[in-house]
Amino acid sequence: MRITNQLQYASTERALKSALERLASAQGKVVTGRRFEAPSDDPTSAGHALSLREQISRHDQWARNLREAKLFLSSSEVALGEINEIVRKVREDAVRGANDTLGSAERDAIGQQVGQAMASIVQLANQRVDDERYLFSGHMTSTKPFEVNGDQLVYNGDDNSLTAKVGDDRHLPMSLPGSFLTGLYAALVQVKQDLETSNLTRLGQEDIQALQNQMEAISRLRGDLGARLQETDRFRLQYEAQTEHLSELLASKEEIDLPTAIYEMKRAETSYQAALQVAANAHSMSLFDFLRGG
Repeated sequence: MRITNQLQYASTERALKSALERLASAQGKVVTGRRFEAPSDDPTSAGHALSLREQISRHDQWARNLREAKLFLSSSEVALGEINEIVRKVREDAVRGANDTLGSAERDAIGQQVGQAMASIVQLANQRVDDERYLFSGHMTSTKPFEVNGDQLVYNGDDNSLTAKVGDDRHLPMSLPGSFLTGLYAALVQVKQDLETSNLTRLGQEDIQALQNQMEAISRLRGDLGARLQETDRFRLQYEAQTEHLSELLASKEEIDLPTAIYEMKRAETSYQAALQVAANAHSMSLFDFLRGG
């Protein structure tokens, strides 16, 4: 009888321990709100959750890249808008300067205004997108892109655009190399010289047409930048929707349904209480058998 009692006691202890573990697990889920604490608790769900987290991480990186691209693109578009406005005013001045009723002193004054406009364009062309990177240097973002050497604007950058990885197989050009501005600067130099020398024929014809061509070229570049900006917004909205969906899937793998978890915890508490009662009865019977002398 004593061997039988020992076996019953061991079985009761195992049942009690198992009920306590189930209760602790159920209580842990209610407290943390998670289905599992370690991958070994639920390997299948943990594997799915890991895959979803990796996808969300990639989407987060692409979103950061899109913000970076939008910063470059919007800064470039604003700068070109300001440059275009300067050129427009210079063209108006050139038209006015080509009027043969003006004297040389008046044309010199207009020429000085053109010189100031050229300096403003160089300043815009050398602006930074942040504390470390220049806007129009191509890949050479740490290099100041422009310097004036006599009547020439020298470009020190390269002709490569920075690209942003915004998908597994998506790369978006996000910068605009500034070499095109050397031609614009040369056109402004010619206007200034023709004002100073009163070369009205060239000023009223070739120079004004050259400025018009430059404005049209800038407008095309701005249109391209605007299209890329629209792409960044389209990708951003797409990734936001995808990330939200992935986050919902991740929650379904990791997070509990609280009412169900509370119900399971109550069941585990009931089972544990029942196991305690069985253990108490087993101990009582063992003591009774002992007093009876086995």
